[in-house]
Amino acid sequence: MNDDHVLTRREGAVGVMTFNRADKLNALNMPMMRAIEAALSILEADPQVRAIVMTGADDRAFMAGGDIADLATRRPASWYDEFGPTVHRVFRRIEACDKPTIAAVNGWALGGGMELMLCTDLRLLAAEAKIGLPEIRLGLFPGGGGSQRLMRQIPLCQAKKLMFTADSLTAPQALALGLVNEVLPRAELMAAAMALAARVASMSSQTLKLLKHAMLHGANARCSASPSTTPMRARAAAPSSRSGLRALRGPEPPIGPRSRRSTPRCARLSVGAIGQSSGGNGWSIRWRRRSLAMSRTSRARTTNSAARARPCCASGRRALA
Repeated sequence: MNDDHVLTRREGAVGVMTFNRADKLNALNMPMMRAIEAALSILEADPQVRAIVMTGADDRAFMAGGDIADLATRRPASWYDEFGPTVHRVFRRIEACDKPTIAAVNGWALGGGMELMLCTDLRLLAAEAKIGLPEIRLGLFPGGGGSQRLMRQIPLCQAKKLMFTADSLTAPQALALGLVNEVLPRAELMAAAMALAARVASMSSQTLKLLKHAMLHGANARCSASPSTTPMRARAAAPSSRSGLRALRGPEPPIGPRSRRSTPRCARLSVGAIGQSSGGNGWSIRWRRRSLAMSRTSRARTTNSAARARPCCASGRRALA
């Protein structure tokens, strides 16, 4: 899709969303929000897209926040009545997207730009980039969920300092706080983001979806209240999971008729029971075979020792007689 404000494309299994209001530093307004939501819908619906990269079209900015010029032409309350529900809906969709999202932050990410970044799963920053929530300088509030998401991702006192002072974080500072995964030279940023996205996209899409759901809904819950193990059981029973486990385990040597005849019936039943209880785990069968072989060897040694001892005992009795 080629929209005036957002461009989308696909490279292999990776979808790319590029914010394209370069003349306004990709600032957010209602048309921009609608374009982001439309682009997200297209990439979500594409079955060939398994991961999504988001970046800015201009090296100056990933996204410079809300469009202040647009806000200045409206009454703040009426503007937010329209803009607020939209930005919350779109950011929540990014956060809850079934497909992993990666922010390639190529420049400034301020206000709404940082709030959008906080909704993504993985974040790469250009070394020259800066991020922050400077709304308080204008007497405004981080209205896109930044006040809540930020304090869940870094220590509370650090989140308060950032919002109370309107300070911006450099890329190394953001990395030190754990807000981003990696800092790279700007020239290498997109290549690294695409490589990371391709690596993630190569994993099981269903398991990625379950992982995202579990971490999103369980991050702030007690362990006892976290999502149930039902999804894990479903994945363990899935054909793709079983085939992956078989590939990891490697081929098993077949049990031929000769080896079955040489094994007592009770031992064969034990081997079968162990195999069934472990889901056909070849390791358990091999371990049991080794144990049976060791037991037979031990019994043979004991028998031989007793046989050698009998003649000595008989000669001793004749001598005493």
